[in-house]
Amino acid sequence: MTTLFVATTGGHLAQLHSLSERIPADGPAVWVTSRNEQSTSMLADRNVVYVPPVGCRSVRGVLRCLPIAHRLWRARGITRAISTGSGIALGFLPYLAARGVEGHYIESAARVNSPSLTGKLLRWVPRVRVYTQYPHAAARGWRYGGSQFDVYRSTTADRPRGDRLRVVVTVGASTFPFRRMIESLVPLLEPDGALHQATGLPVEVLWQTGPAPVDDLPIQTKPYLPITQLAEALSSADVVISHSGTGSVLLAFDAGKAPVVVTRERRFGEAIDDHQRQLATELGRRGLVLHRELGDITADDLLAARSTAVGTLREPPPFQLSRTPAKTLMRSATTEIVTVDPRKDSRWAELAAGPQGSVFTSQPWLEALCRTYGFTPEARIAVDASGAVVGGFAWVRIHDIRGERLCSLPFSDWADPFAPDEAVWHRLTSGIFDQDLPIALRCLHSEAPVRDPRLREAGRLAWHATRLDAPLSELHQRISATARRNIAAAERNGVRITADTGVEALQNFHRMQVRLRKHKYRMLAQPMEFFENIWEQFHSDDSVVTMTARVGDEPVAAAVFLQWNGVLHFKFGSSLQDRLQLRPNDAIYWAAIRWAADRGLRLVDWGVSDLDQPGLLRFKRKYADDEKQVVTLRSPRGSSTARSEVDDLLGEITGLLTDESVSDDITRKAGSLLYRYFC
Repeated sequence: MTTLFVATTGGHLAQLHSLSERIPADGPAVWVTSRNEQSTSMLADRNVVYVPPVGCRSVRGVLRCLPIAHRLWRARGITRAISTGSGIALGFLPYLAARGVEGHYIESAARVNSPSLTGKLLRWVPRVRVYTQYPHAAARGWRYGGSQFDVYRSTTADRPRGDRLRVVVTVGASTFPFRRMIESLVPLLEPDGALHQATGLPVEVLWQTGPAPVDDLPIQTKPYLPITQLAEALSSADVVISHSGTGSVLLAFDAGKAPVVVTRERRFGEAIDDHQRQLATELGRRGLVLHRELGDITADDLLAARSTAVGTLREPPPFQLSRTPAKTLMRSATTEIVTVDPRKDSRWAELAAGPQGSVFTSQPWLEALCRTYGFTPEARIAVDASGAVVGGFAWVRIHDIRGERLCSLPFSDWADPFAPDEAVWHRLTSGIFDQDLPIALRCLHSEAPVRDPRLREAGRLAWHATRLDAPLSELHQRISATARRNIAAAERNGVRITADTGVEALQNFHRMQVRLRKHKYRMLAQPMEFFENIWEQFHSDDSVVTMTARVGDEPVAAAVFLQWNGVLHFKFGSSLQDRLQLRPNDAIYWAAIRWAADRGLRLVDWGVSDLDQPGLLRFKRKYADDEKQVVTLRSPRGSSTARSEVDDLLGEITGLLTDESVSDDITRKAGSLLYRYFC
């Protein structure tokens, strides 16, 4: 049994070389790549077959690989083939899979949101399994096996300052020139440049410039370096500045450095597309790089990068290659339906991290709900013949004084079923709708439930979001002029925002929310236990943050946000009505955008609003650049006069317990007792 590792030089080879250490061995290994300084040094101790470069989107280059694939299959007894791309994978994996070889294609870590052209093509090749390195992209046949970056963690560096600053500038092994990067850094790094002026130390720079024409610049350059020499230079460097290429950042990480990265752009002929920006955003979110726009790098940025180190886990988790059968040419029409506990099942976690998932279908949110209210969630998932999860639906069964009913899911802004089509949706819900029980769900994306004649539309809510796909300066210009004026007014009024990930901030928020809901809306608040359970489930990676607006020492407004899958969700908000003229909520919204952008998130979800709240809708539209409607669906079964009477009674009790004569403490305790019935 022999494993074939296949990759193009550069970042693809660097990733495969690193990942190969995390893939369990299965007999001897043979490597296939092109010959250059990187590959000959990186694979010096490996069994390597060198082939001519395939070329960017070169059909001829792919076809040249076929006879080589055939000879290796016959001569070496290849039983497993693994590739990280790029085009060279098309020259080997389809042919070997047709010969019965187990094929695995691992999409580059640079492809954060969507696969490469190679990945899109291999997705449909029989007996080739395809993997993403990001949980949110694991859908429609793509599996998540782990990430190249799982092995790295950022820490504070303790580097004594020497008699000079050593800087490495690298543009990687790409054949595309990146002169803009080199040219923009010269004023910063030249002998009397900004870095020298900020530190008073001489600056020593290694310029690795690739194919860019830079002879007219006042620097000494090296177009390319053997991988061993570049690794040595990175290890001894104080600061690393790199293009956001996978191979280059991996070399920096392995040298213990957190680089400052800039991104190539397709419009300038620097790359085939703009995937580097996605990678830089993701690595910034992990705290492994400092991402800056060209021309915006400062001496302070370089010194901040110098104070950050990158460490490697001693025992990195294995990359999980699938053991389920790979897909056949035609997807089987038969889908298996499996009942699971969505709080614990890894396949549900895969769905929740996919494109249609949200914080409200995530396992931490479900666990917080169930611990607070005693719910027992149920779920069904649909698994196709290849073993891929293609659908899912979760709900809780509630039996209380309001009767028995099903809800998907309680106290959640929206919780779309994962239903790619009506056939899967009907299989997921077979038997559930036949129980003569009321059922309620909210859909933002799913269309199959909305078209289901067993359900009727019971209402709509507005949903707003802000995309974080541009520099902060551009995001500031996108929000409305009114919002910008209000943010400036809040600053003049002395409003300051603190972002706190501790449970005490949630407790302070809850006290404010109890008062607001009581005095303004005559409503009860969710119990403090719910907030504590949310904190318990989300706090380990600072994914719950309370933003508080203060004037002096007085809290005047606050909001609770949850971070999940690259999205910052606004979930709870509260403010003092007599302080609204200070514009604290505008300050909080802008602070949330900045906080999310600084962490490389892709979206701020502002949640849902009733359509009969025009003031709230206008406020959110000042910041949002995406607006949709959430559809509330209910089954027509199960309504009763008795339930209506209970609802009326709960309304009257709530009115009594939120009366001005009742203490806030009594109102708080009432929420703990009664809120569970409001779903």
